[in-house]
Amino acid sequence: MYLFLSLFILFTAFSVNASEYEGEYIPAVVIGDGILEGHDFSNRMIGDFCGEMCSCVLNCSFRNTVIKRFQFEGRFVDCDFTNCLIESGTLDMNSEDFIKTRNFQSRKLSLPTTWMRLDEMDLSDFEFQENDFHRISISGSKLTNVLFQDCTPPKMTESQLAETRNFQNGNFYRIDFQGMPIMKTDLSRQVFGNVWSRVVEGSFPTLVLGPNVSLKNTVFLLADLSQAEELTVEQVRETWNFRNGKMSLVHWPKHIAEKFDLPKFAQKVGQKAEGLFVRCTFDAAVPIPEFSGTAFCECVFQCSLCNTDLTECVLVQCDLSTVEDLTLEQVKSTWNYKAGRMSLCKWPEYIEKALEEEKKQ
Repeated sequence: MYLFLSLFILFTAFSVNASEYEGEYIPAVVIGDGILEGHDFSNRMIGDFCGEMCSCVLNCSFRNTVIKRFQFEGRFVDCDFTNCLIESGTLDMNSEDFIKTRNFQSRKLSLPTTWMRLDEMDLSDFEFQENDFHRISISGSKLTNVLFQDCTPPKMTESQLAETRNFQNGNFYRIDFQGMPIMKTDLSRQVFGNVWSRVVEGSFPTLVLGPNVSLKNTVFLLADLSQAEELTVEQVRETWNFRNGKMSLVHWPKHIAEKFDLPKFAQKVGQKAEGLFVRCTFDAAVPIPEFSGTAFCECVFQCSLCNTDLTECVLVQCDLSTVEDLTLEQVKSTWNYKAGRMSLCKWPEYIEKALEEEKKQ
């Protein structure tokens, strides 16, 4: 019945004036392996837009159209996607069409894509969220203030990497580079790691780092550096992990593991890794353990931290805003303060004010 209704709506639209359908909801447009030509879907909502690889859409308008589910694998030729919004599905279209959509104009991309070229474009302030974007080409594109969140980013140059908001904020948490080589960039005071859904499968972000990369006070939380065969002992000694005895949070290359006599990396350490708390809530009923040299990711603190040792603690995307007895001295002992990465955490208002007053002096 659903298929019949979908086809009925599609084929009757061929034989009548398109303006008669303006504002209507179309449950589905199913093209199969055929050709759809000269149709106007402007200002409408389409439930499903489907087509196989050999299908073709010619000279159609999707101006101001909302497509709820987009599962089209064919070709678009001379179509108008101005202000079209695609809410779900896989973006399988050429870049000329994509840049006209509301998805691109909003500068936020969270839908999976097939191969797409966004080369030589100004992608400043763009946000790539919660998906795999490694099939997108961004060669020569400007990435000023671009933010990657919970995703696999496109391949990029080291100079492009340094333009991103992630780099400026020191936060590559839950970003999977899939082995992208970084040979000479200064990665001091950055956070790398993945405690995202991939951890359940025992898979962590792979980084290939060269011998000239500075890792001074760099934090690795469940990261795979096993392919960084040129990594030196001197680089490792500079990291937060080495200085705080948290080497077990990294899958090191063989020569580093042998040098420091490290045990075999546990592929499924997940949220129970020693020295790492993930998505935990600490309230008055939870006894506060010894915290010095510990990493916290996406944790909420609703407890007293009076006299708690926070020396060299790493706080990433944590909320301490309701803690009433945190002192400025405790904050200054954290990795965040020493590394200049206070923006990675939500602090109590009285701490933020105290830090502001300090700046004025």
